Amino acid sequence: AAATATATAAAAKKHEYHAPPLPKVTYTVVNRVPVQRPSCIEGFFYHNGSFYQSDGMWGESAVLRVNATTGAVLKRYDDFPSTLFAEGLAHRHNASGLHLYMVTYHARRVYVFRERAARFELLRTLPYAEREGWGMTVDASVRGGAIVKSDGSDTLTWHDPDTFAVVKRVRITHGGRGMHLLNELEMVEGRLWANRYTTQYVYVIDPATGRVEAQLDLRPLNTGTRPARNCGPPTANGIAYDAAERRLWVTGKYWRARVEVRAVLPGGRVIGNKGV
Repeated sequence: AAATATATAAAAKKHEYHAPPLPKVTYTVVNRVPVQRPSCIEGFFYHNGSFYQSDGMWGESAVLRVNATTGAVLKRYDDFPSTLFAEGLAHRHNASGLHLYMVTYHARRVYVFRERAARFELLRTLPYAEREGWGMTVDASVRGGAIVKSDGSDTLTWHDPDTFAVVKRVRITHGGRGMHLLNELEMVEGRLWANRYTTQYVYVIDPATGRVEAQLDLRPLNTGTRPARNCGPPTANGIAYDAAERRLWVTGKYWRARVEVRAVLPGGRVIGNKGV
């Protein structure tokens, strides 16, 4: 684990480069929801009054449903092999209810769950071909709701949710160069929002072209959290959006809160807090 963390940190240094400054997304804090037990969060989304998250770490990986008002854990699944490291989490609906997709770091499998009244039911696993799995979200603009996955490279892949076959690839660029190490993903009003591993920054991306359009600096929200054992630095590794109410939350690895924000994009468009 330590060797993996060192190698990833070295990769982050390798991919640092001087690029033109990006337009800034400004924000104000609306509310904070406490985290009962700070963890190595890897995936995060909101649905019907609850947060859903996947926690990483060998021997500690889990999928949770959390009350979005109190922070209380409502449901948990952690029956994974000790060799498995959970990563990104996404969801979609079909005839049998809410399905969760959890990607693994090195196992090259995606775990598919159905949410039952009292538990998460593991339905199956699906293979993926890329070397690693990092973040995931759903692109509802694609018929059937394609799963978008990051793998640490500068290319995101769109996958068929039934077979996980790749349906398209988009290279993410800024200043004419590929942007590597994109991790947590969330689709927000037609744009991909993505955290970059080892940082507290979130980037706004045009999913059609792959061009990075703006940057959100979340460093002020996470003062005092130390790097976690074998989990890397306190990356801003959680982005959740409620499209119905236009609410936006951010969190990260071993953060002590899930923070609701009202963000203002370059040009004045408001995201979050119902856009008012």
